[in-house]
This record gives sequence, structure tokens and C-alpha cells, in this order.
Amino acid sequence: MLKEVRWGSILTTRRFTVAIVLAVTLLTFWFTGAGGSSAYASAERQTSVQATGSISGVVRFVGIQPDSAILQMVADPFCLIAHQGETVTVENLVVNANGTLRGVFVYIHDSDAIGASVPIAQPVELNQVACVYQPRVLGVQTGATIKITNSDTTLHNVNVQATNNPSFNVAQPIPGMSIERSFANPEVMIPVKCDVHSWMRAYIGVLPHPYFAVTGKDGAFDISGLPTGDYVLKAWHETLGTRTMSMKVEAGASAIANFSFAKDR
Repeated sequence: MLKEVRWGSILTTRRFTVAIVLAVTLLTFWFTGAGGSSAYASAERQTSVQATGSISGVVRFVGIQPDSAILQMVADPFCLIAHQGETVTVENLVVNANGTLRGVFVYIHDSDAIGASVPIAQPVELNQVACVYQPRVLGVQTGATIKITNSDTTLHNVNVQATNNPSFNVAQPIPGMSIERSFANPEVMIPVKCDVHSWMRAYIGVLPHPYFAVTGKDGAFDISGLPTGDYVLKAWHETLGTRTMSMKVEAGASAIANFSFAKDR
């Protein structure tokens, strides 16, 4: 009887030991074999996602700032009332208080250098407020929805004069009326105008990627999330033309790109 008990104990101990060895073997296979490949691929994907950098800088105006022309809105009483007590000027060349330029479209020109991994296109909006397009300059990704709205209680028409995409001209007589369109092909830039109000202008930059920015009141721009590599960066201005710069983007770093524009006299 004693021997049977001892042998049963020994057998139970051996089974437990075998189970432990088998479990360790399976775990080792997982981390170093097929499972390891999966873990390695996951780590590789994480490294790939992290291998990005950015480009930032400012766009400066060099020289004496030209006087801006005053907009004449007498043709539409609504527009006059909307800007009562204000002096509204043409915004085709706006120099900020710090000497920088507003409304400059800065973008990655060589799309092939970015590769196949491009973030999902985000919708954008162009509005008509107080007889002015807001914003005047904007960017949109190919295939993304652009919503164009009339927020005024007066008639506007949206005359989009594209070259590489279908043009369209749509009247918007009702306040709050909006249309949605998208552009399939890259195009920098697409002029937009209102035939009812001749001073109303806007410009749309269409790119196959989201790596663009528009300078604001501080003249600064930042293009982040760029895959590492060498790029051609361009800065477009409505009246001052285009500047080009070669850039190198490194992982986790911000490359500095400062542009300067001057008005020819």
C-alpha cells in the first residue's frame, strides 16, 4: 500500500513537471518563433509609425509694405451694412505686424517622396461671410469633401475655375445654402470667385497628401507627421509668386524652413 502511494505521488509530480516544461517550450516558441515574428512585426510597425519628423518656419515680407486698396461695396447694400464703420481692404497681400506674410500656402511638392502611406483625407469648409470668402486661402486633399456655404442674406455664386479638375459655377441665393464637392486631381492653386461681388476671391490648393499649411496672423507654419526623407518644399503667394526649398526630414526632429518674399516695383 505504501509503495502504491509513493508511486502515485511520483507519477503526479512527473506529470506536473512535464506540463511546466511543455508550457515553457510553447512560450519560448511564441516569442522566438512564429509568435516572435508577429511581435517583431508589431514592433517594426511601431518603429515605422514613429519614424516621422516635421518642417516648420515663418514666411517674411522684405521691403516696404505696399498700401492696400479699399474695397468698394456700394453695389450691394447688404455688404455695406455688414461692414458698417469699417474700412475693408483687399487681402491679396497682407503683411502682419511682425513683418511676416499671411495667406501663404506652404506644401510638399514631390508627392512621390512621401510613399504610399498617406493619412485619411479630412473634409474642409469654405464660407462666405459678410461678402468675403473665409478663408481666402485653403488646402484640401484629393478625394476629400469641401463644403462651400453662403452665410449671408444676399446672393452669391461660387465660380470655381479649375484646370486639372472639372470647374463649376453654382448660385447660392438662400442663406445657409451649401454645396459639397471634391477634387480628384492635384492642382495648385484653383481660383474661386463670386461674379456678383467682383472683390470676392479665394484659392484652393489640392494635393494627394495632407502635408500643407497656410500662414496666419503670425506668418508661421508647421507641417508635422512627415515620413523621414528628402523633400521639395514650396511656398505659394497670391501676388508674390512661389519660392522653393530642398528639405531633409529626420525622425523626431523639426527641420526649419524660413521663406522671404519681396514685391517687385
